[in-house]
Amino acid sequence: EYDAKSDLKRLTESGELQSQGPSNIIALSYLNCLFDFGANTNLVKTLPFDGVVFTHSGEACLVEVDINNDSLECCRRLLADIVLHNDKNDRKIKNGLIVLNDFPRDGSRDVIPLIKKIKEFSASSDINIFISTFSLLRYFVLYMPPSHYALDDLLFNVSRFEKEAYLSKLTERGVVSDEIMKKIFE
Repeated sequence: EYDAKSDLKRLTESGELQSQGPSNIIALSYLNCLFDFGANTNLVKTLPFDGVVFTHSGEACLVEVDINNDSLECCRRLLADIVLHNDKNDRKIKNGLIVLNDFPRDGSRDVIPLIKKIKEFSASSDINIFISTFSLLRYFVLYMPPSHYALDDLLFNVSRFEKEAYLSKLTERGVVSDEIMKKIFE
């Protein structure tokens, strides 16, 4: 039976919260299995972001990982990563992914309204911020057939969908069942 939290429970028990390294490795390993290429970059001290993903169609995406669910800090780092990268490179990156232990909840530190506001500024209107969780990525890796996925196929594009619409999209396409969704989002 699918256990949405098993690998992360082992990480937190083994002291992962002090190091951040293993969660980055796991998240980018999952992403590498789902997309054309995913690499953990947190060991390269000259790169400020935790990872990078490229899809088969050539979409590029910078990745920030936070097992402690600090979605606002992750979003801040991700925006800085994208701006710094685009300032120094000819190939512009317009996508960012935040990987958390749990989806952000509504409240005073809700990152979702912030991400939607980012789209309202002309300088950042073309940036897409996606959110996913370790357990959802793990589920995709274990149960999705290999394919040439686009970022929008599997990840929550915060500026395009409400969370409920994203979850409905996944269940309607048969990607995940309602039962699995409850386990992942409990």
